[in-house]
Amino acid sequence: MVLLRMLTMTKKRNSFSKRIRLVFQDFGHVLLGVCTLTAALVLAPYAFKLMIENGWNYAAIYSSVFDVATVFTALLFAFVVYFRTSKSEYLSALPKRLLDQATAFSQRAFWWGMGLILISVPLIVIEPAPVEAFGAFSALVAVWVGIAATAASAFWQASSIFWIIVSGDR
Repeated sequence: MVLLRMLTMTKKRNSFSKRIRLVFQDFGHVLLGVCTLTAALVLAPYAFKLMIENGWNYAAIYSSVFDVATVFTALLFAFVVYFRTSKSEYLSALPKRLLDQATAFSQRAFWWGMGLILISVPLIVIEPAPVEAFGAFSALVAVWVGIAATAASAFWQASSIFWIIVSGDR
């Protein structure tokens, strides 16, 4: 509903391409996650079959993603707290819109990262290896891959706004 309302805005100063860009900015990472989830649901059994045949340690993927998500989520939390509580002259000179955008992107990435951390824990314990398409383990791994892609995209979006702040390109 929100997506439809944003696409049909009638303000003259907003062009259609700007509206599309804003919608993609807000929902693009979710679209990436859904596409990745769909692909993983179909392709996970083939990928795991290949990993098992070659003797790869597929269980390390779960713990590695957990570790990376934990570090990124903690860093984002630290950045947001610093940017919102610091009294430095540099930060006070930044446009409020830029700080609000950085906070919004970081909060979004934080919550997706927390979701990825929470869903990774049972996968580390169970170490599922889907062998049939659309099975229970395939669905579980597909949801995990979709959340991982969404979180990675949200992390990228949040870090890109911090690079804009640090580089001075406002």
